[in-house]
Amino acid sequence: MIMGGHWNLLPEEIIRIVYEYLSFRDIEAASQTCKSWYAVFLDSSKLQNIMEFVVHQEDSKTLAALSRLPSRCKRITFKNISLEFSGAEGEKIFSHWKCLANHIKYLTFIKCNMNERTIGNLLSYCTSLVNLTIDDSDYPFMTGRIFSESICNLNNLATVRRLEIQSSQYLSDAILMRISNIMPNLEHFSLSGDQITFHPAIWKRFYPSRQNFKYSDSVLTFKIVQNIIELRSETLTSIDFSRTQIGSDGLIALCKIPGLKLTVLNLEGCKNISQPGFEAIFSDQTGIIDLNINFCCNITDSIFRDICLRLERLKKFSFRKVSGITLCGLECITLLKEVRYLDMGYSDIFHDRQTQIVREKSLSAHLTHLDLGGLAFGQSFLKLISAQLKGLQYLNIQSCPVNDSMFAEITSNLLKLNVLKVAYLSISDQALTGVARVVASDEVDNKSDVQNRHRIPLGLGYEEVIKTQARCKRVLKKTLETLSPDVAGPSLNNLKRLKELDLTHCVLVSDLSLMFAFKFFCLKTLSIAKCNITDEGLESLVAQPMPLNRTIEELDLSECTGITDRGLCKLLPELKRLRKLKLAGCIGLTVKTIETVMTYCPQLRCLDVSGCCRIPLESCYSLRDALPLLRIVQQGTGLLVCNPPLHFPAEGPQNGDQHRRFGP
Repeated sequence: MIMGGHWNLLPEEIIRIVYEYLSFRDIEAASQTCKSWYAVFLDSSKLQNIMEFVVHQEDSKTLAALSRLPSRCKRITFKNISLEFSGAEGEKIFSHWKCLANHIKYLTFIKCNMNERTIGNLLSYCTSLVNLTIDDSDYPFMTGRIFSESICNLNNLATVRRLEIQSSQYLSDAILMRISNIMPNLEHFSLSGDQITFHPAIWKRFYPSRQNFKYSDSVLTFKIVQNIIELRSETLTSIDFSRTQIGSDGLIALCKIPGLKLTVLNLEGCKNISQPGFEAIFSDQTGIIDLNINFCCNITDSIFRDICLRLERLKKFSFRKVSGITLCGLECITLLKEVRYLDMGYSDIFHDRQTQIVREKSLSAHLTHLDLGGLAFGQSFLKLISAQLKGLQYLNIQSCPVNDSMFAEITSNLLKLNVLKVAYLSISDQALTGVARVVASDEVDNKSDVQNRHRIPLGLGYEEVIKTQARCKRVLKKTLETLSPDVAGPSLNNLKRLKELDLTHCVLVSDLSLMFAFKFFCLKTLSIAKCNITDEGLESLVAQPMPLNRTIEELDLSECTGITDRGLCKLLPELKRLRKLKLAGCIGLTVKTIETVMTYCPQLRCLDVSGCCRIPLESCYSLRDALPLLRIVQQGTGLLVCNPPLHFPAEGPQNGDQHRRFGP
C-alpha cells in the first residue's frame, strides 16, 4: 500500500487503470502530480487519439512550440501562424517536424500564412495522416502549384480518409484534380464555403472544347467536382457542400452518381435547393443517417414529410431556422424513430396543437440531443417532452417562454442531462432552488417605510416592484434556510450529471440560487452573465464542502455589475482548473482582480476584461510573464496576444518527482 501520498511509486499499469475511470480533463489534471503520471498521460494510446495540440505563434516562437510537443502526438493544429523553412531556424523546425510527422493522424491549418512549398514539405513526412483540414488559408493556393510534383512528392497521402478544404477563394480545378490523384481513398470530402461555379456558361468559357483538355488554374467548377466524386464514389460516404451555391440541378447530378452511397450530407446554408433536389435524395440516397439543412429557406411541408417518411435510417437531423414548415409537416417528426440528435431551433413551426401531436405519437425514445431554442411552446408540451425523453443528455430551450413551473418539469424528470441551456428565460430563484412559491403575503415583512418628504418616486409602479422583489427575496432566503430538503420541490441539485449550464440574462436569478441550488460534482462550464449576482453569491459558490463546484473550467460573469474584487478573491483560489474567464463589463473590478488571476489561475487560457474601466492596460500586459498559457487578453477594444506554446501542458511537472499542487 502506498503511504504518505507517494503516488509516483505506483506502477504504470495501475496508473493506466485509474485513467480509464476519469474524464479527459480529470486525467490532464492528475497528470500534473508528478513526472511518472505525466509520462503515462503522454504514452496512453487512448489519450493520444483525443489530445489536440494547437500551435498559434509567430515565427520566433514556433520552434519552441514544436520542440515541446510529445513525440507521439496524433492531432496537431496550426492556427494563425507564419511558417517558413528558410535559414538555420527553419532547418531546426524542419528537423523537429520529421520526428513528429510519422505519428500524426489529424492535421489542421487554420488561417495560416505559409507558401505551397512549406505546406508540401510538412505533408511529405506524414505517412500516417488520416484527416487533413485546410480552413480559411488562401496563401498556399494563390500560385496554383500546391500539391504539384514540382514542389514535392506527396504519394504518402494515400492514407488520408477525410479531406476538408474550407473557405478558400483560390481553390481551382487543377488543384482539386491533383488532390484527387494523391488521395484515392477519401471517405469524407468537404468544400464548405468554397467558391464553386455551377453556371454552364462559365464552364464553356474555360473549357471551350474537349481537345487539348487542361484543367483550369483560375476557376473551380462543379463539373470537375462531380468528376472527382465519381472517381471516388466507391469509398466516399460523407460530403459537405454547406455555404455554397449548389442548387437542385447540382444536387440531382450528385445523387445520381453511380455507386455513391452517402451516409452524411451537409447542406447548411444552401438556399438554392428546392423540391427536385430533395426528390433526388429520397430516390437515390436513402441510406443517409446524418442530414443538415439548417438555414435552407425553400423547405416546405411536403419536403419535410418526405424526409421523415423516406429517410428511415436518419439518426441526426438538423433544420435550424427553417421557416417554411407548418403544423402539417411537423406532424411527421414523430416518424423518426431512430433519431438521436434533433436540432429545430428558431424554426417558428410550433402551434397550439403540437402537444396533441406529441401525446398521440411520441418522439424517438433514442433521442439524446434536443435543441428547441427560440421556439414558442407551451407548458403542456414541455411536460410531455420531459416525461417521454428521460434519457435526454442535451437540452437547449434558450429564448423560450419557460416559467418556473415549466422549469420544474425539467429538474424532476430529465435527470441524465449533461448540458442545459436556459439563457434569456424568465425563471427565478424559486425554480432553481425548488421552492414552488414564496410564503403567504401576510408573512412578508410589510413594515411600512418611513415617509420622506424628499423622496423622489420612480413612477409607473416600478418603485413598488423593486420593494416587492426585495421583500420576496428576504422571505425566500429565510424559507430556504429553514426548509428541509425532503420538503422542497425539484431543484437544480437534482441534475447530478450536469457539465454545462447556461443561465445568461436570467435577470431574476440572484445569489440565492448560488447559495442553495449549486452543488455540482462535475460542472465544467457555467455562464451567469447578466444575472443579479453579487460577491455574496460568488463566495457561497465555493463555500460548499469539497469537491462541490470545484471542477469549473469556463466561467462567464460578463456584465454582473454587482461583483467586486472581494468576491473574485474568494472564488478564484478555489477554481484550480479554470481555463477561460469572462469579466466583460464588470465595472467594479480593479487591478486587485488581475493580481488574483496571476497568483491563483496558472491554467488560464483566455481572459476577457473588456469594459472593465478600472483595470488599466498596463496590468493586462503584466499577465504575459505570469501566465505562460494565456492566449488572449481583451481590454477595451484591443487584443493582446500572449502566444502560449500549446493548449495542453507542454512540459511535465518540475522539481523531480515531487507532488505538485494545482493551487498556490
